[in-house]
Amino acid sequence: MKNKPIRAYEEFNANIIGLPEGEYLTETMWSDTRAFKVVAKTAATMTLKKVKVIANPEWKPEIIPGGFAGHCTNQREQTWVYDGLESDTIKVRLVKSKYAGSEKLWGRKGREFIANGAVEFYDYNF
Repeated sequence: MKNKPIRAYEEFNANIIGLPEGEYLTETMWSDTRAFKVVAKTAATMTLKKVKVIANPEWKPEIIPGGFAGHCTNQREQTWVYDGLESDTIKVRLVKSKYAGSEKLWGRKGREFIANGAVEFYDYNF
C-alpha cells in the first residue's frame, strides 16, 4: 500500500486502563512514549489530542540498587489510568522516513508516531 505508515504496531497496543474506543497513535521520545487520540483525519494528515493519564495506583515500581540512583526491574509492566484528553491539538502528516527511503511514517517537526497504539511509558532507568 503506497501510503501505509511503516511504523505501526502489528495489533492494537495499549497499557491505559479505561481507554475509550477509537484510533490512537503513540509518540516515541528517547525512551518514553506518549499516547494521542486521532480526532480528525485526511489521507495525509491527522489531528491529535494528547491522552491525559494518571499512574495506576495498583502498579508500583520495584527499585533495586544500581544505576544512578536505582534500577526499576518491573517498568515494562507499568499501566496508566485514562483521565480524558487535553484541549490542545497537534497536526501530524505522512512524511518520508529518513531511515527507509520512500517509506512513510506519521511525523511532525522531528517527532515520530507509531500507528495502532496508545502506549504511555515512563523510563525509570533513564
